[in-house]
Amino acid sequence: MKLPRKFTLVLPLFGLSLVVAADAMAQQAAPAQAPPRPADGKTAEPGPANLAIGWHAVSTRQPGEALKIKLKDGGMVKGEFKSASDGGLVLGLKKKELNLNREEIASVSLLGKKSAGKATVIGIAVGGGVGAGAGAGIGVAAFGGGGFCCPRGKSAAVGAGILGGAGAIAGGLIGFAAGHAGRRETTIYEVLTAK
Repeated sequence: MKLPRKFTLVLPLFGLSLVVAADAMAQQAAPAQAPPRPADGKTAEPGPANLAIGWHAVSTRQPGEALKIKLKDGGMVKGEFKSASDGGLVLGLKKKELNLNREEIASVSLLGKKSAGKATVIGIAVGGGVGAGAGAGIGVAAFGGGGFCCPRGKSAAVGAGILGGAGAIAGGLIGFAAGHAGRRETTIYEVLTAK
């Protein structure tokens, strides 16, 4: 069966859009990575290559920001940032404050909410594209010569519209659910150890 010329142009573009959308979703789902560790085993301080993991990134936080602190003894604490000095930081925990010395801290991560909006838009685009492609193919295969519901030559457009809309709705719902699943965590300080 020979495909009409318009499909030989549309199908590669459709495939490309799926690859781009999948790549965008993978980048959104990937966790933030800390810069490479120096070999000397010392704490990284601000500098051109490792600015993101220096103590300065902790001491300049705004009060009220959610932090996750990993301790050198293996423990972990989550709380609201209150203040920081060169010697440590103060976290707010429900009804009390916790003072942590800098020597006790293995890493500090900033906790933020994931963007449900971005995930929803990506889901709508991917779902709509997949649905439209499938609908166009089904429309041509089932009613290519015209039929009871579609005049001749309009079956691809009708199929793409119906399944494209359904795919966009399904993709949007899946993206919305994925966007609300958990918190985004970005490491802003890490004590580097020699391996």
